[in-house]
Amino acid sequence: MENITKEEYNYERGYHLPIEPKQHQIRVEDALNLRLVDLFTESDGASHKYLSRADLILIFTLYPNGLSDFLEDYISYVEYEVQTKNYKVVNKPHFYLKNIIG
Repeated sequence: MENITKEEYNYERGYHLPIEPKQHQIRVEDALNLRLVDLFTESDGASHKYLSRADLILIFTLYPNGLSDFLEDYISYVEYEVQTKNYKVVNKPHFYLKNIIG
């Protein structure tokens, strides 16, 4: 059997399609480009925001500097997932918050 790379094998098997994020996920590129104002805008046109009012209460309870600390922590999480696991999609901020509070 000839030596082929994992990417070539996956391509031959039809796994070359782009990874589509699930409803609770966001593409890494989009996550890394989030700004504070983006946390309050529509995330996908279906009137879903990245954070709810309850999320904001939790964030201001958990983080001394509020949203800026949370966003910095979230970006660190995204970078960690990419560096250690080579993820292409990660949890949206709301689901990240849910995971850290248990």
